[in-house]
Amino acid sequence: MSSAIFKHCMIALAAVASIPYSSELRAAPPEKEAGIYDLTFLVDGSELFLRAHIESVSRDAPDGVVVFQYCSYRGVPPNDITQFAPSSACADGSGRWRNLNARIDVEANGDAFVTFGIVEGLSIIGFRYSYSRGSVIASGVSDPEDWVRT
Repeated sequence: MSSAIFKHCMIALAAVASIPYSSELRAAPPEKEAGIYDLTFLVDGSELFLRAHIESVSRDAPDGVVVFQYCSYRGVPPNDITQFAPSSACADGSGRWRNLNARIDVEANGDAFVTFGIVEGLSIIGFRYSYSRGSVIASGVSDPEDWVRT
Protein backbone atom coordinates (compact mmCIF):
# COMPACT_ATOMS: atom_id res chain seq x y z
CA MET A 1 0.00 0.00 0.00
CA SER A 2 1.40 3.37 -0.91
CA SER A 3 2.05 5.91 1.81
CA ALA A 4 -0.52 8.36 0.31
CA ILE A 5 -3.31 5.76 0.44
CA PHE A 6 -2.30 4.75 3.96
CA LYS A 7 -2.31 8.40 5.05
CA HIS A 8 -5.84 8.98 3.61
CA CYS A 9 -7.14 5.80 5.27
CA MET A 10 -5.77 6.89 8.65
CA ILE A 11 -7.32 10.36 8.32
CA ALA A 12 -10.70 8.85 7.41
CA LEU A 13 -10.49 6.38 10.29
CA ALA A 14 -9.64 9.16 12.75
CA ALA A 15 -12.54 11.28 11.49
CA VAL A 16 -15.04 8.42 11.87
CA ALA A 17 -13.72 7.54 15.33
CA SER A 18 -14.09 11.14 16.53
CA ILE A 19 -17.78 11.51 15.57
CA PRO A 20 -19.21 10.14 18.85
CA TYR A 21 -16.94 12.44 20.88
CA SER A 22 -17.77 15.60 18.95
CA SER A 23 -21.51 15.15 19.55
CA GLU A 24 -20.91 14.76 23.31
CA LEU A 25 -19.30 18.19 23.39
CA ARG A 26 -22.56 19.84 22.37
CA ALA A 27 -24.71 20.19 25.47
CA ALA A 28 -28.46 20.13 25.11
CA PRO A 29 -30.05 23.56 25.53
CA PRO A 30 -31.62 24.12 28.94
CA GLU A 31 -35.27 23.13 29.25
CA LYS A 32 -37.55 26.18 29.14
CA GLU A 33 -40.26 26.68 31.72
CA ALA A 34 -43.93 26.40 30.75
CA GLY A 35 -45.44 29.82 30.17
CA ILE A 36 -48.53 31.58 31.46
CA TYR A 37 -49.70 34.09 28.86
CA ASP A 38 -52.05 36.86 30.00
CA LEU A 39 -53.68 39.55 27.84
CA THR A 40 -55.33 42.63 29.33
CA PHE A 41 -56.88 45.79 27.90
CA LEU A 42 -56.31 49.34 29.09
CA VAL A 43 -58.48 52.22 27.89
CA ASP A 44 -57.48 55.86 28.11
CA GLY A 45 -60.34 58.04 26.83
CA SER A 46 -61.22 56.42 23.51
CA GLU A 47 -57.79 54.86 22.93
CA LEU A 48 -57.22 51.14 23.49
CA PHE A 49 -53.90 49.67 24.69
CA LEU A 50 -53.03 45.98 24.84
CA ARG A 51 -50.78 44.50 27.52
CA ALA A 52 -49.17 41.08 27.24
CA HIS A 53 -47.75 39.56 30.40
CA ILE A 54 -45.62 36.42 30.23
CA GLU A 55 -44.56 34.46 33.29
CA SER A 56 -43.97 30.97 34.61
CA VAL A 57 -44.95 29.64 38.02
CA SER A 58 -41.67 30.98 39.43
CA ARG A 59 -40.86 34.21 37.57
CA ASP A 60 -41.68 36.83 34.95
CA ALA A 61 -40.23 36.46 31.47
CA PRO A 62 -37.00 38.49 31.34
CA ASP A 63 -36.93 38.72 27.54
CA GLY A 64 -38.51 37.57 24.29
CA VAL A 65 -40.79 39.14 21.73
CA VAL A 66 -44.56 39.45 21.33
CA VAL A 67 -46.66 39.79 18.20
CA PHE A 68 -50.19 41.00 18.89
CA GLN A 69 -52.97 39.72 16.63
CA TYR A 70 -56.60 40.66 16.02
CA CYS A 71 -59.42 38.62 14.56
CA SER A 72 -60.55 39.77 11.12
CA TYR A 73 -63.47 38.58 9.00
CA ARG A 74 -62.40 36.82 5.81
CA GLY A 75 -62.95 38.59 2.49
CA VAL A 76 -62.97 42.11 3.96
CA PRO A 77 -60.45 44.70 2.72
CA PRO A 78 -57.63 45.32 5.24
CA ASN A 79 -58.45 49.00 5.79
CA ASP A 80 -62.20 48.47 6.26
CA ILE A 81 -63.30 49.16 9.85
CA THR A 82 -65.82 46.29 9.56
CA GLN A 83 -62.92 43.83 9.32
CA PHE A 84 -62.60 43.49 13.10
CA ALA A 85 -64.34 40.42 14.48
CA PRO A 86 -64.84 38.70 17.83
CA SER A 87 -62.51 35.81 18.62
CA SER A 88 -65.40 33.39 17.99
CA ALA A 89 -65.13 34.23 14.26
CA CYS A 90 -61.54 33.01 14.24
CA ALA A 91 -62.59 29.90 16.18
CA ASP A 92 -65.37 28.98 13.71
CA GLY A 93 -63.37 29.79 10.55
CA SER A 94 -65.30 32.88 9.41
CA GLY A 95 -62.32 34.97 10.51
CA ARG A 96 -58.57 34.68 10.71
CA TRP A 97 -55.86 36.02 12.97
CA ARG A 98 -53.87 38.92 11.51
CA ASN A 99 -50.72 40.47 12.94
CA LEU A 100 -51.29 43.89 14.40
CA ASN A 101 -47.72 45.14 14.02
CA ALA A 102 -44.07 44.16 14.20
CA ARG A 103 -42.44 42.28 17.05
CA ILE A 104 -42.41 44.06 20.41
CA ASP A 105 -39.67 43.35 22.93
CA VAL A 106 -40.73 42.00 26.30
CA GLU A 107 -39.60 44.15 29.23
CA ALA A 108 -37.69 42.62 32.15
CA ASN A 109 -40.95 42.45 34.17
CA GLY A 110 -42.58 40.18 31.56
CA ASP A 111 -44.73 42.91 29.96
CA ALA A 112 -45.12 44.12 26.38
CA PHE A 113 -47.47 46.94 25.37
CA VAL A 114 -48.95 48.20 22.14
CA THR A 115 -51.33 51.02 21.30
CA PHE A 116 -54.22 49.68 19.26
CA GLY A 117 -55.66 53.14 18.73
CA ILE A 118 -59.02 54.84 18.86
CA VAL A 119 -61.93 52.39 18.98
CA GLU A 120 -64.93 54.62 18.27
CA GLY A 121 -67.73 52.78 16.47
CA LEU A 122 -66.40 49.35 17.37
CA SER A 123 -68.11 47.22 19.98
CA ILE A 124 -66.16 43.94 20.09
CA ILE A 125 -62.74 42.86 18.80
CA GLY A 126 -60.93 39.58 19.39
CA PHE A 127 -57.24 39.70 20.28
CA ARG A 128 -54.44 37.33 21.19
CA TYR A 129 -50.64 37.37 21.02
CA SER A 130 -47.80 35.00 20.30
CA TYR A 131 -44.66 34.92 22.42
CA SER A 132 -41.28 33.66 21.21
CA ARG A 133 -37.51 34.02 21.51
CA GLY A 134 -37.49 33.89 25.29
CA SER A 135 -34.40 32.53 27.02
CA VAL A 136 -36.28 31.14 30.05
CA ILE A 137 -39.95 30.66 29.17
CA ALA A 138 -41.24 28.50 26.31
CA SER A 139 -42.86 30.03 23.25
CA GLY A 140 -46.64 30.06 23.20
CA VAL A 141 -49.87 31.80 22.26
CA SER A 142 -52.25 33.49 24.67
CA ASP A 143 -55.88 32.47 24.87
CA PRO A 144 -58.08 34.71 22.71
CA GLU A 145 -59.73 37.59 24.56
CA ASP A 146 -62.51 39.85 23.35
CA TRP A 147 -62.38 43.54 24.05
CA VAL A 148 -65.98 44.64 24.54
CA ARG A 149 -67.12 48.24 24.68
CA THR A 150 -68.72 48.90 28.04
